Amino acid sequence: MKKECPICGRTFTAKRNSTRTCGRRDCQELLKRREAGINRECPICGTIFTPRSYSSRGREQQTCSTKCGALLRYRLGHAPIPPAPRKERPVQLCEHCGQIITPKGHWRPRHFCSKSCMSRARHQANPQLVEHLRHKTDRARRLSSQRMKEHNPMQRPDVRAKVSAAHHGKGWLAKVRGGNGAPMPTPQLLLHLITGWPTEYSISTGNPKWRAAVVDLACPDLKIAIECDGQSHRTKAQRNRDRIKEQMLTEQGWLVLRFTNKQILEETETIIQEITEASQQRSSQFIP
Repeated sequence: MKKECPICGRTFTAKRNSTRTCGRRDCQELLKRREAGINRECPICGTIFTPRSYSSRGREQQTCSTKCGALLRYRLGHAPIPPAPRKERPVQLCEHCGQIITPKGHWRPRHFCSKSCMSRARHQANPQLVEHLRHKTDRARRLSSQRMKEHNPMQRPDVRAKVSAAHHGKGWLAKVRGGNGAPMPTPQLLLHLITGWPTEYSISTGNPKWRAAVVDLACPDLKIAIECDGQSHRTKAQRNRDRIKEQMLTEQGWLVLRFTNKQILEETETIIQEITEASQQRSSQFIP
């Protein structure tokens, strides 16, 4: 049976109906004293309470609470003055970011939560400092660029020859290389001679971050773009770049055909047939 102790308020399981308290000895004795009408007035706050009996000490409870007991001992000269209650610290907000400032150690008034917020607030309040830092940064970049150009080892012919010889000795690199200003690779040249389409054609994407996309071959009238991918297009970064480029061209109404250099050299007839079918299909759309 679940019951609630009338003294301490705890919930307990009573084995008998006659059990009224939680079983603690002080609760039982206090209940008996309360039923017997043994009450006392607190000499500090005047509250009427039932005093506890301290049988080991031979005396009773003098005050209603420990706080009143501390004040009574102070009045009687048995204890020092109790400490004053701690004042609540006011909530401080950062003047720059608006976050609550967490006090560390001794409390003191603060205006910013960190040094970064303080410096940013200083910069915003002082336009001359902002302009000075901008000129200082531009000057540092300019000097760094000039220093790199003057001391760049690739400007020396002997270093360039050494690097070129090292690259020629790497057999795992692509045999056919080119594009982006380099000599035209053989697969691209082959498709250019067969189709007659212009190479390295620039297409406007409408994206301010990537204003123009350059494709290997293109037919502007039919809006067909051909990409000849070498070994460098196998990397993850280049695949992501090709995917974004193809998506932008598709949004502009272009049809992108992508082939590898190996496919163009070994499966030339199949590639030409696929380009012809795409051209015929696009001709029916653009040329009535």
